[in-house]
Amino acid sequence: MNFANLDDIKNTNDPIINTEDYDEVLSMIMDGLGETFSKQCNRLFVANTYTELFNGGGEYIWLRENPIRQINNIWVDWEAEWDETTSIDPADYLLMEDGKVWSLYFTIRPRYYFAPAIKVEYEGGYDRLEITDGDYPIPADLKLAFVRQAQYDLKRRKDMGIATVTFKDGNVIKQPLVEMLPQVEAVLQRYRIPNI
Repeated sequence: MNFANLDDIKNTNDPIINTEDYDEVLSMIMDGLGETFSKQCNRLFVANTYTELFNGGGEYIWLRENPIRQINNIWVDWEAEWDETTSIDPADYLLMEDGKVWSLYFTIRPRYYFAPAIKVEYEGGYDRLEITDGDYPIPADLKLAFVRQAQYDLKRRKDMGIATVTFKDGNVIKQPLVEMLPQVEAVLQRYRIPNI
């Protein structure tokens, strides 16, 4: 998923970026960067219907693809074989939001604490860029981080992986080996879903 479009990234006074000469390269950078954002945050971000499986043993379940639009169904399988399941009544759980973390809270605690397998089908994720009037647009800080990292990667595309450059007169220039800009990494940290 791309978090910004080509025009967003080219909206700068920098002549290296604000030209059509590198549109193809910039498109490849954007595709790779979208994959990197998803992998680093352990989620897809894009609006879709998702099905996740969980082990029982707690009163909360943390869903991966925030924001959650709606819960379609929750099933419990007491034998973890998925041949006979029990659908959970919507009165037995609450959908809770704490900042950017969404979780299901089971209101009938003891009953589902010990379920060996829980399956949740829900609709979640952010609207794609083409959807301009959606209820769940990509957050501004995530979009800006994507733009800044894409601009940085385009400008550094020729010296990626270079640790030092030595000139004839003996001058040495040390190139920082930065995978992600620190500001971008800080934004991604806010959207990262831990592996549970």
